[in-house]
Amino acid sequence: MSNIVGIDLGTTYSVIASLDENGKPDIHSVDGERITPSFVEFTGKKKYLVGHEPRKAFEAASKAKKKNFAFDAKRHIRTLDGTTWEVFGEKHTPTSVSSLIIKYLKDSFEKANGSIDSAVITIPANFKDEARTATMIAAEKCGLKKLNLIDEPTAAMFSYALSSREKLNGNYVVYDLGGGTFDVSVCSIKGQDIKVLSSTGMDELGGRDFDQKLLEIIQKKFKEETGDELVYDPDGKSDIGMLAIENYKKSLSKRGTIDVSLSIKGKGIADFSVTRKEFEQAISLDIENTKGACEIALEDAKLAIKDIKDIILVGGSTYIPLVRQEVANFFNKEPLSIINPDEAVALGAAIYAGYKADPSLLNKKQKETVSNVSIQEITPHAFGTVVQMPIDESGLNTIPFNSIIIEKGEPRPIEMTREYETMHDNQTELRLTVTEANSNDDTDPEWVTIVWEGTMELPSGREKGRPLSHTFSYDENGMMHCIFKDDESGRTEEIDLEIERKEKDSGMDIDPDEFKVD
Repeated sequence: MSNIVGIDLGTTYSVIASLDENGKPDIHSVDGERITPSFVEFTGKKKYLVGHEPRKAFEAASKAKKKNFAFDAKRHIRTLDGTTWEVFGEKHTPTSVSSLIIKYLKDSFEKANGSIDSAVITIPANFKDEARTATMIAAEKCGLKKLNLIDEPTAAMFSYALSSREKLNGNYVVYDLGGGTFDVSVCSIKGQDIKVLSSTGMDELGGRDFDQKLLEIIQKKFKEETGDELVYDPDGKSDIGMLAIENYKKSLSKRGTIDVSLSIKGKGIADFSVTRKEFEQAISLDIENTKGACEIALEDAKLAIKDIKDIILVGGSTYIPLVRQEVANFFNKEPLSIINPDEAVALGAAIYAGYKADPSLLNKKQKETVSNVSIQEITPHAFGTVVQMPIDESGLNTIPFNSIIIEKGEPRPIEMTREYETMHDNQTELRLTVTEANSNDDTDPEWVTIVWEGTMELPSGREKGRPLSHTFSYDENGMMHCIFKDDESGRTEEIDLEIERKEKDSGMDIDPDEFKVD
């Protein structure tokens, strides 16, 4: 039987699922657990561990040893903040760390089942182009061949559509609040025909942030009792570990009050309680912000709350009672809880992997599962180029202007061409840019991301107004390809942003296949 898998590469936890011989998605247990912490420990030169054991080991590690651990790689990929980890003489980037996590899941699966024939990796719907490319590269580097990406909300919708006892029909919202990212998507669904109408999200919001708010409550109460500071330093010596904080948070989802007992050498003993109400007050503004994102998603989809049939919760942070309560209040209905929110994305990715696989790899049951699948995703951002726009009739005075070529919300894959012209007589150089914006109205270059920039030489001796064309194509995986052309001379400059990313990312000098599990 062919091995067709979906991998949910998460900030806090990652999951791998496969499409079994009966055409059903099924979670593959790694080290006996259905979900694996996205936590890497480098135990020696070219040696590493991933999962629960390194996560526990981090809590007890000395300050000197803590530098051997890497986590939150997905959050760093998303924010593109330049984070690196220097370990055993090698510089790891979020891309190379992500590759090692995927490799660990892949190797565990293949040890039990044989080689993977087709794979899908999930990403947040609101991932920027560079983050999408980095995720694709991370998966390619660890040896996954037939590979596709899918947005997490869309993957979750697949798993819900397949598992629902009723045929889904209408407009649905996927509210995805995980360990480090938040996305909300509005989808139109008929059976397993899924069309994404809108998506938006927040770069840094999730369980990690809620842990921090709970830590601050505990620190305040500890100081009130002892007069001393409770230290939490992820890179050094801490009086309390992140695992303990997360466990306290999980307990508050099950009970109204938790008891905290801390005995810190040199600082004393503190016994106190933390109530769910205190925790909810601390995170209430964050939850309000997710509701604001829901309003934007509905507006972009041109729908009202009354037009939404159901809300689907995805991500571990949706276990928090306040989250479920506020989502229900906002949409005036209880959200659906059909599938484990931690597993829904991976299960849907496995279905999509079957949909994208060569039909010759599928048996009869698997073909039946994906036969009615249809998907239409959208561009999560607007893409354009910076041009000079005249501000008077003379044409001599100009201001920079971000000209949108592919609008946010367009169905993908998509290819668009826009015509421009040279600005000056004897213009011999053209500045080239690729921009990425959160809105189709972001025309000020100061408010957009410059994804790529370069120059192209032009023939001399020509009058101004010579035609130029820019063609941008955005494929189903969210990969961008650009062609800049001087129409008269035929000169072109082609940019594949995946190749550009490989050249920029120093972590790509690292070969994951050289690393062995200790």
